[in-house]
Amino acid sequence: MKSTAKKLAALNLGVEAWLDTPTTSKIPAADLTVTTHLHRSTASMPVLGYAKLEDAWQLAIKEEKIIYQWNDDAREEEEVSEDSYRPLLKASRDVRLRALEQLPQLLDALKRQGEAVLKTIARAQKAAEAL
Repeated sequence: MKSTAKKLAALNLGVEAWLDTPTTSKIPAADLTVTTHLHRSTASMPVLGYAKLEDAWQLAIKEEKIIYQWNDDAREEEEVSEDSYRPLLKASRDVRLRALEQLPQLLDALKRQGEAVLKTIARAQKAAEAL
């Protein structure tokens, strides 16, 4: 895991990418938490990604926390989302092992994101040359 992280950092991509959906089937159930209180429930799901955290580009876990709470005035449930981020290397061993299974998908996402950035740069250069 550390060698992969070092190789990605050496590429100096400067591109952020996250897997599209929460990885509840890949991340251990211990890291998927659902808490229910009267009129309020919370679900927390980890998602694998690559982002700049702690002043360095690195493999990361985004904890997607969704809070469902009942609004008595509107007589409906409201959804509030909060995200927190942490370096993958600081995650639990189980999370790191499950993340290894998803690394190919993340590398594909990084490649697509990098290609999109390169196309944008090429279009901007052509536009600048046309001036």
